Amino acid sequence: MCIGIFKNKWKSFLPTAEYLSVVSGLTSVSKLHNFIKQFQWTGEKGDIWQTPEEFLKNEHLDCEDFMRFTCDVLVRIMGIEARGVIHSGYDFKRWGKWIWDLKCHAICTFPWQGKFAMFSNNQLYTGLSSVEDAGKITFKDGLKYQEIRDWQGKILSKKFKLFGVF
Repeated sequence: MCIGIFKNKWKSFLPTAEYLSVVSGLTSVSKLHNFIKQFQWTGEKGDIWQTPEEFLKNEHLDCEDFMRFTCDVLVRIMGIEARGVIHSGYDFKRWGKWIWDLKCHAICTFPWQGKFAMFSNNQLYTGLSSVEDAGKITFKDGLKYQEIRDWQGKILSKKFKLFGVF
């Protein structure tokens, strides 16, 4: 779960030839999914957002690292209009009913077969109706915050509900 939802931790990234040689064969969503299944989510160890190249080299991987890597490959290699999305919200069964204890999660969403799909860590979900539906997989009791970024980190939209959920 990403901690710094209100901070911009997105580092600039220029791919090296070594990085491009690794990802150039990831020419389909299926190949990308099979590739990232080898990586294990390790959780937060500080709120450091790694570049896609750092993702390949480091043993510490959390949700925003998976998000950045999958967005980069989808856009750079496959030409798919992927977005990095940060959601914050509630899942009372999983985390309890403390309304001030919001959790956060970063995912990569993209259009897929007339709907949406998402990479959430090393999992692929398809057949989603909207970006909000993607967030509700993690936050079953509602979303409080949504931030959508392009593959290079530019914020495209933000949505926040002070009271209640959306």
